[in-house]
Amino acid sequence: MVEYQRPQPAWRRWLLGGRDSWRRIVLAGIGGGMALAVVGALAVSFIGDGGGGTLDKSQPTAIAPGIGPGGPPIVPPVDDFPTLPPEEIPTEAPVEVPTEPIEVPTEPPIEEPTLEPVPTEPVEIPTEPVVEGGEGAP
Repeated sequence: MVEYQRPQPAWRRWLLGGRDSWRRIVLAGIGGGMALAVVGALAVSFIGDGGGGTLDKSQPTAIAPGIGPGGPPIVPPVDDFPTLPPEEIPTEAPVEVPTEPIEVPTEPPIEEPTLEPVPTEPVEIPTEPVVEGGEGAP
């Protein structure tokens, strides 16, 4: 009996490989894992009730610790910097003027090296002596 299948597009064969290709196996594993994760998350959210603290329960909704009926606790401000009396606050910053002139170092100009051609000597290639009588002659 002959099985007839639709021909696969060239891009699909190139991307996924053959029937038992490692790419197909890896992609099937990733897809199956994602499907199981989604199904598990839905099952936990619908069946397990997740403990979200809904308002229609008989128990009160959970409140963050530290916030009671009176609101968050009042913390007094912390004074880190002492305040100076107004007469001790300087109004102008002292400025010192240098008396000696400042010398700016100068860099020597960069000279590009001149490349002179170097003469080369011809290389002799040794040649093998020619044997008369062909390849197998002594």
